[in-house]
Amino acid sequence: HPGDFTVTYPPAVGSPRQAPGARDALVFAQPRQSHLRYAATLANLPTDSSFSYTVRLGPAVVRQAVARTRSTPGKPVRVALLGDMASGKPGQQRVIHQVALARPDAVVMLGDIVYKSGRASEYTQHFWHTYANPGEPSPTAGAALMATVPFHAVLGNHDAYVGRLSSHDDAPAAFYFFSAPTNGPSEGPWSTQLPRNDLGARL
Repeated sequence: HPGDFTVTYPPAVGSPRQAPGARDALVFAQPRQSHLRYAATLANLPTDSSFSYTVRLGPAVVRQAVARTRSTPGKPVRVALLGDMASGKPGQQRVIHQVALARPDAVVMLGDIVYKSGRASEYTQHFWHTYANPGEPSPTAGAALMATVPFHAVLGNHDAYVGRLSSHDDAPAAFYFFSAPTNGPSEGPWSTQLPRNDLGARL
C-alpha cells in the first residue's frame, strides 16, 4: 500500500522511538508489475532480549509483534535451516508452522527460496503469504515467522537464474528483498551468476 509507514519500538534506554519507513519503487517491465519496498532501521536495540514493535500506515496499525534481538557471543541460539521454500505446494505451510512452534532465534534460507526463477512475481504468488502474512498460524496457512525473527538469505541456482533475466527483469528478486551475500566465489559452478551489465550492477 502507498503511504507513510512508521515503526514504533523501545530502544535500549529512553522513551519509545519512531523509525520512518524509507520507500522506493520496484518497477519491472517483463512482466509488467510494480511494488513499493519499505525499510526501517531500528537502532540501539538491547541484545539477548525481546522487544515489541508497532507498524503504522498513517494512524492505522497494520502490524504489532514481539521480536527477538541478536544474542551476544557465547549465548546459545536455535537456528532453523530451510531450503527449497516456496513453490506453491501445501507442504511449505506445514513446514514453517512446525518451525515456528520450535521458536527459533533466526532462519537461514539455504537457497532456491522461490520457484522457479527467483522472480518478484513468484514471491507474491508463493512466499509472502506463507512466511510473512498468513494471519493465524496453522498447518494450512503457515506462520508469520518473519515478523518475529530475522531471515538470512543464501542464494541457490533458482534465485540467481541469469538465463531468465533477458525475458523477466524481476529476477533475481532476492537481491531486492533481502541483504543477500555478494561475496561468493567469482568463478566456478557455485558463483552468483549475475549479468555484467547495468542490471547486474544494480542488483
